[in-house]
Amino acid sequence: MIRVEAGMSTTRFCQLIDMPERTWRRWQARAGAGEPTRGPWPQPV
Repeated sequence: MIRVEAGMSTTRFCQLIDMPERTWRRWQARAGAGEPTRGPWPQPV
């Protein structure tokens, strides 16, 4: 992972990519639990 390889803190990384830290932590929690980070989307008609 880029953040870990660069030795960057989570706070600094989130500031760099302009993402709220809470969003980043939520995505990481879902990824660790094996859940999709987004979706599922409805099927088009």
